[in-house]
Amino acid sequence: MNLLGIAIIGKSNEPLYLCDCTKILQDASEEASAVESSDDIFGFLQASRARGQRESLPLEQQFMIHSALDRLEEMIGISNSEGTMPLRVSINGMAARSTHWLGRLTEIDGNSIVYGYVTATNIKFLCLCQLPCKASLVKVLLTNLHVHYTAYIMNPFSKLRGPIDSRRFDENFKKVVKQYQEQISSA
Repeated sequence: MNLLGIAIIGKSNEPLYLCDCTKILQDASEEASAVESSDDIFGFLQASRARGQRESLPLEQQFMIHSALDRLEEMIGISNSEGTMPLRVSINGMAARSTHWLGRLTEIDGNSIVYGYVTATNIKFLCLCQLPCKASLVKVLLTNLHVHYTAYIMNPFSKLRGPIDSRRFDENFKKVVKQYQEQISSA
């Protein structure tokens, strides 16, 4: 397993989508049998299924993502009066706008690494992977997720603020993660 989790973070650092990618890659039949065979006295499994994949990232991985978010903010620059943070890269002493891809943000315990991607509207995509992993494949993954996020936002019936709650976005998210896993397996 290479891909551990993905987080989509809003302009004000509010979580929009926190997904445990290991759950996506599990077989649906195994997951169904595990839920049926367990004694869920307190209803925790039912509650987690009701939230869906958009809030499935374990707390430990959320902390890892959060620590990388600090590094991401350092990289993209100091916030200005409008609350936006322009991505700044110094080229021969001059500030210039760079691409969305930020690359490696931080390495955690030599086992995991967090990659970052920022949109023009300062929506942050963070990907937590196990080492070793190919940065070029993670870049493609986050670019594809950005395309699906844009399609979600362009829908006139979607919420512009708050957590992403869309079955279509969930399905597209699963497809992108599975494509990434297939590329990793074939490489």
